Amino acid sequence: GPEEETLKEEAQFALKRMLLLSAFDDDGSGSLSGKEMTLAFKHFDLDGNGWISEDELDKAMSQLGQNTSTRAQCLASLAGLLKQWDANGDGQINYIEFLNMAGAADLDRTGFNQFSGGGG
Repeated sequence: GPEEETLKEEAQFALKRMLLLSAFDDDGSGSLSGKEMTLAFKHFDLDGNGWISEDELDKAMSQLGQNTSTRAQCLASLAGLLKQWDANGDGQINYIEFLNMAGAADLDRTGFNQFSGGGG
C-alpha cells in the first residue's frame, strides 16, 4: 500500500545519503558541504555539461568492475539509484535534481549556480 511505498522511498533516500557520505564526506563531518556536493556531482557529470546522463551513470557503474574499493562500490550503487531518480523523466539529472535526491535541499547553494543554468 501507500505506507509501504513511503517506507521504500525513505529507505532508498537513507541509502543514497549514506552512499554519498561514504564516498564524498572528505572532512568526516557526517554531512556534505556545498563543495563536497559539487565534487559528487562532477564525479558523475563526465562531460561537464551540468547534466548527468544515463550513459554517464552506466560508465560510473561499470567502473565498479575494475575497482572494488568501498568508495567505488558506493558510487556504483549510487549510480544505480540515480538512474531511478530522474525527477522530470528527461533521462538526465541536473544539479538541482541531484541536490534534492541527496537530501541537500537545505544546503548552502553558494557556488552552485554554474550548474543550475540551461541543459536539457
